[in-house]
Amino acid sequence: MALALKQYQRRALSSLEYFLELARVDGAAIAFSRAVDEGLFGDYRPMPGLPDVPYVCLRIPTGGGKTIMGAHIIQAASSSILERKFPLVMWMVPTSQIKDQT
Repeated sequence: MALALKQYQRRALSSLEYFLELARVDGAAIAFSRAVDEGLFGDYRPMPGLPDVPYVCLRIPTGGGKTIMGAHIIQAASSSILERKFPLVMWMVPTSQIKDQT
């Protein structure tokens, strides 16, 4: 049985997919200004050294399902911007405790 995403997870994933689809066509900075609610955040800040790579952060609270979100984000990035069926992913965590929980 697949885990169903909660409403806030679906909204976050939908916003990210929208951003990635726009970024593929219009570039990350334009996509950011269109995908983010006006006044919610400042201007887009590209990744140092990789200005053309879409670079964003989703903030999900403790216990908010970041691992399941990560799996869905991989799928979203795979289809929307990477255009690959089976992308290579490096899953990094800050501690071995988090790794053991994943």
